[in-house]
Amino acid sequence: MIHTIGDSHSKFPWEKIPGVKVHWLRAILAFTAGRDGLKRVNISNIGLKPNDSIIFCFGEIDCRGHIHKHLTKDNTYQKQIDLIVKKYFDTIKLNKDLIKFNINICIFNVVPPYPQDKKKDGNNPEWPFVGTDNQRKSYVNYFNQKLKEYCLKNNYIFIDVYDEYADNEGFLNTEFKQAFTQTLINTNLIDQTVGPFDDDYFSGIENDKGQLSYFFEIHKMEQEQVVAFLEFYPVVFVVSDEEN
Repeated sequence: MIHTIGDSHSKFPWEKIPGVKVHWLRAILAFTAGRDGLKRVNISNIGLKPNDSIIFCFGEIDCRGHIHKHLTKDNTYQKQIDLIVKKYFDTIKLNKDLIKFNINICIFNVVPPYPQDKKKDGNNPEWPFVGTDNQRKSYVNYFNQKLKEYCLKNNYIFIDVYDEYADNEGFLNTEFKQAFTQTLINTNLIDQTVGPFDDDYFSGIENDKGQLSYFFEIHKMEQEQVVAFLEFYPVVFVVSDEEN
């Protein structure tokens, strides 16, 4: 069994992949996971069994909305990330020590940053972007560098899908999303409005390499939130028959 734990990257698209059990902690920072330790991240009671794998998913929110806010001449992004990652891995070690049988510890990378400056599509306070595109890319790249170093040091598995979802400048590749979304709109298969629905709906499709690379989901949101979310993540919002 594979378990995921962390921010929204522990939930989407894992929750619909057979054999994966999601433990979503909502919008939690790697900083917070490291600061609060077992009070915030605790895998002792999530149903792990011998030889299961647990994937820790933290860091995207730190890089997108927090590192830049705390920059000073002395408090560089490298210094911040060094400390965040060290304490994050301290928390992972505390968790590993709780389990008295063998498990596989995996660390998910921080995904490519969304090129907000280039797209000029505004900012959403629900998902703040702090710093320029290139600054945030520097934070992500350095964060991933440190994650990889700590994984090698601790014999953990580093899951790196960055290149699969990055464009030639190292940002989130939105071209496949935009083209495919327009195709679905033209064939009246989707609309950019939603529910409300009693339950969230989620599914995905595979690309020509067999990788789950395009996500469909419906959330109970106001329309303006939906449009903003559509722009920030590789998702489309589908009109369901349940609407009527």
